[in-house]
Amino acid sequence: MKLLSLKNLLILCSAAMLLSILSSCSLFKINRSDNEVYYVDKQLRSFDHIMLHQNSYYVIGNDFSSIYLYRFDLNLKLIEKIKISDKLYYTSIEQFKDSFLLKGTWRSHDKAYLLDYQGNKLDSLNVVNPGNFSNVFSENQKIKIEFLDDENDKVVLISNKSSEILSKSIIDFSYFNNCYHKISEKRYIIAGQGKISPKWVSTSFGFIMLLSNTNHNIQLFNDNTYTKVLESTYSTQDSFKLEILFNDWHQMNVEQTDYNNEEWFEETYNIYKQLYPELLNPTRKTDGNLLYNPKYHLINNSIQVEISDSINVPTEIKQPRLDIRKLLYKPGIKREITDFRPNVTIDRKVIYCDQQIRESLLIFLSNYNGDQEELNKRISFLKSKLRIIPAHWVGAPNIYSLPDIKRIIFNSDYSKSIVEYRNEGPTFYRVYYEKFNEKWIHKRMIVSIIS
Repeated sequence: MKLLSLKNLLILCSAAMLLSILSSCSLFKINRSDNEVYYVDKQLRSFDHIMLHQNSYYVIGNDFSSIYLYRFDLNLKLIEKIKISDKLYYTSIEQFKDSFLLKGTWRSHDKAYLLDYQGNKLDSLNVVNPGNFSNVFSENQKIKIEFLDDENDKVVLISNKSSEILSKSIIDFSYFNNCYHKISEKRYIIAGQGKISPKWVSTSFGFIMLLSNTNHNIQLFNDNTYTKVLESTYSTQDSFKLEILFNDWHQMNVEQTDYNNEEWFEETYNIYKQLYPELLNPTRKTDGNLLYNPKYHLINNSIQVEISDSINVPTEIKQPRLDIRKLLYKPGIKREITDFRPNVTIDRKVIYCDQQIRESLLIFLSNYNGDQEELNKRISFLKSKLRIIPAHWVGAPNIYSLPDIKRIIFNSDYSKSIVEYRNEGPTFYRVYYEKFNEKWIHKRMIVSIIS
């Protein structure tokens, strides 16, 4: 029998160790009653308004300034989702027989759209002085929601104005109610915002639930296998098991070399592969050694791309400072790569961070129960493998390694681009590039903002 090579032996040992960790983590099985119904959209920031029309629920969802109209049947099964605005904040609703009025604010104007229930705009109105539109959902005052911490389980009690408990739910996230609709004396539909941690805005998602019985048990995250492994290794401070997990992530998603032959897709990969090593500028000590020297580098596997008809960024010295309110490009076609795995030449092991890895790290970090010192300990536990940057103001820590390129805007012939990214320090950059001899050249900093 042939002897195993040292490399193969190490691989087998690592696999056996990971299986051992997983088997010791008893995953929680979700037991739902037939009457319990809820809907989650993790790509959304929040659900804001509920309307009932012809045996369907219509719910307004928002992703910051983008507004969507959702249609559900009476059992909360999604029928359709329609984008109705790219520029609207602080919305309210007024419902009519065959249409509804969506009101909100954009910059220095209030806007109102009259829409039918297919999402078609029937009329619109602009008002210069903001604040004239009021929220018609004053009835929200009649229902109250209490949040409790029952032996570290997050519990929400929903009761009406007479303090009668309508529903009790144990959930593994924080829930914030925005609106509700009364179906009968004992049946409500509520909608609002869920968060992995109460103060982490960047981890929010839309959440809707039908209240038809009590004692719901809703788990969206705790059945995540990797989170169990992180908690297990943290409790024992086992760096060897932690290394197995991170190496597993590194080997799970390899770089993508086969493109789909669409020009915008290939150009995105090409500019990223060139610029990423150039923007990687780690902080160093006075002796020249790296201040942060983690073994792994986490790259977001989702990136926003926009194709514009024109980009007009002046490069003359006559304008030493550009007006940050100007777009400097004509808004164009918006695209997104959701499985982004560029081959970047750096001296660390790259992990392409998908949603499961992202949620695993954020859930692990969120288990600090409001104790900042505990959060710092969890961040410190990961520092040999990955640099986690605490939030500058509020919100979730930044798990992505720097530079974190968020969006790339190209002109139509791919000779100009604007690259938006975060780098060292709490700063967001927007930089203008031009292509010469197939190489992207830095031409001008458009803006840097403390984020």
